[in-house]
Amino acid sequence: MAYCSMADVQAIIPEVVVGSALEGKGNVLSLVYLSGGVVLAGTDPGGRMLRSTDCGATWIDVGQLGTAESILSLTYLDGVVLAGTSPGGKIYRSIDYGLTWSDIGQLGAEEYINALVSFGEEITLAGTSPGGKIYRSADGGATWIDRGQLGSETSIYSLAHISSSVVL
Repeated sequence: MAYCSMADVQAIIPEVVVGSALEGKGNVLSLVYLSGGVVLAGTDPGGRMLRSTDCGATWIDVGQLGTAESILSLTYLDGVVLAGTSPGGKIYRSIDYGLTWSDIGQLGAEEYINALVSFGEEITLAGTSPGGKIYRSADGGATWIDRGQLGSETSIYSLAHISSSVVL
């Protein structure tokens, strides 16, 4: 099994050679490193999921996630991968390292799942727009609770897990 850091993967993306699965797939909007050299890349336009098993040196096209046009965010924790998409504000879930995906559904009336962050105990947060809401899952993304709008914000573009009790 290969080991690679996210920096290794990000360094490869701009150097993609003609003939790879990334050619003609648009822009890579999200990346997530799973383990053992497996990396997923979410694209726009077309909402296609790309998968590498060699730290990003080669890629296969897993396919479009439902009717998504953009895969805006990806997160991984304890064998579960989640993808946030647009339009339609849907969450997709994979339990086989990104080979197959289940449509978990739209988060409220949101159109964009801009950010996902996972941290211990199967807890994941999602940042959305146009409602600027935070959604919380405590079961690996299977179900979600609306935690409300973040102040007067209409869009949440980024979330980061800093420590066991701090998320920004």
